[in-house]
Amino acid sequence: YTELQELMIIEISKLIESSLKKIEDGSYGICERCHQEIPEGRLKALPYTPYCVSCQSIIEKKYEK
Repeated sequence: YTELQELMIIEISKLIESSLKKIEDGSYGICERCHQEIPEGRLKALPYTPYCVSCQSIIEKKYEK
């Protein structure tokens, strides 16, 4: 793996671990930013995502600058 791939694997592993903890405490599927439910389709596509599409877009726009 390249260094970037290794960093991505580590980051996704952290997100998966966080999602498993959220399942345990009942907060899985709730956006960490706006606290609204993350749509089922998004969770099926990215089951470890901490954000809804709207909040993810806002976050990405901040880092584009």
